[in-house]
Amino acid sequence: MKNGRCPQCGSTEVRTAPGGLGFGNQSELMLYVKDRGRPSTTTAYVCVQCGYFQVYLTATGMLQEVAQNWSKVPER
Repeated sequence: MKNGRCPQCGSTEVRTAPGGLGFGNQSELMLYVKDRGRPSTTTAYVCVQCGYFQVYLTATGMLQEVAQNWSKVPER
């Protein structure tokens, strides 16, 4: 997604939003990791053709906390 192409459908209709996804007065999707009570920095990418989205944690200092506290996804 960071290269402007959707890995799901191949479209180049990818949009990005620092801090998450906001839709005004409608629903809002936010992913955050607490950093002393403040949300950490994220960047979201969305394909407007198929709806596939990815969210990246850009506050790299928080990655160790995630590694220690989040569940690992098993390989398949």
